[in-house]
Amino acid sequence: MSTDTRTEPALHASEDPQPAAAAVPPSSPPRRPGALSVFRSEWIKLRSTRSPWWCMLVALVVPMTFGALITADSGEEIAIFFSLAGMQFAAAVVLVLAALAVTGEYRYGTIRTTLQAQPSRARVLWTKAAVIAGVAFLIGELAAFATYGVSKFFDTAGRLALRTADDWRMVAGYGVVYALLAVIAVAVGSLVRHPAGAVPLLLIWALAVENLVLLIPSVGADIYRLLPFVNGTLFAGDPMITGVTDPLSTLGSLGLLAGVAFGLLGVATAVLKRRDA
Repeated sequence: MSTDTRTEPALHASEDPQPAAAAVPPSSPPRRPGALSVFRSEWIKLRSTRSPWWCMLVALVVPMTFGALITADSGEEIAIFFSLAGMQFAAAVVLVLAALAVTGEYRYGTIRTTLQAQPSRARVLWTKAAVIAGVAFLIGELAAFATYGVSKFFDTAGRLALRTADDWRMVAGYGVVYALLAVIAVAVGSLVRHPAGAVPLLLIWALAVENLVLLIPSVGADIYRLLPFVNGTLFAGDPMITGVTDPLSTLGSLGLLAGVAFGLLGVATAVLKRRDA
C-alpha cells in the first residue's frame, strides 16, 4: 500500500506576506493660540475675579453720589463739569482695577501658564491692555451718563443741558480718557509687577505728583500743562478744573495722553520680552 508523501512546496522567505506598515504622519508642531483665543482668555481672567466687579461698582456709585450732592447744593451756579467732579475719583478706581488685573497674574503665578500657551509676550500684553481698556471705556461712559442723569434730576434751574459739542465731550469723553488711563495702569503694572508697588505709584502720580509740579518755580506751570493726567481732565472737562491758563487744544490734550499711554505700553512690552516671568 503506497502512501502519498508529497508535501506542499515551502514558500520562499521573500514570498511570506507581511502586514503593511501603518503610515505614520509626520509630527506637526502644536498650534499656538491665535489672537481671538488670547482675547477670550484675558476676558475670562478679568471677569472671573471679584476685584474688577467691586471696582466697577465703586466707579459707578461714587461719581453719581458726588453729582447728586453737588447739584443739589449748588442751586443755579452749576455747570456740567462741576456736576461730574466725582469722575476724578472714579478714574482712580479704574487705575486700581487695571493695575490689579496685571499684578494679580504675577502674584498668583498665572502669567507663566499664559506665556507658555502663548509665547508672544507682546500679543499677551497688548491684548490684556485692549480688554481692560475696553472695560474701562464702558465704565467711563456708564458712569458719566449715569452721573449726568442723576445731576440733571436735581437740577431745578435747567442748567445741565447738552446743547453744544463741548457739552457732549464733557460727558462722553470720559470713556476715552478712562480707556487710556487703563493702558497706563497696565503698563505700570507690567513694569512693577507687585500690587503694593504699582497701585500706590499710580495713585500718587495721578492725585499728588502732578499737582506738586505747580510748586516748581518759573517752569512749574509750563510743565504742568503737559502732564498726562492733567490733559485727560482737560479733554473730558474744562480748564477751570485744572487751573491751566494756557491749555492745549482738545485733540492736543487727547493726543498727549494717548502718546504717554502707548509709549509706556511699548516700554513695558520691551521689558517683558527681556526678563523672566
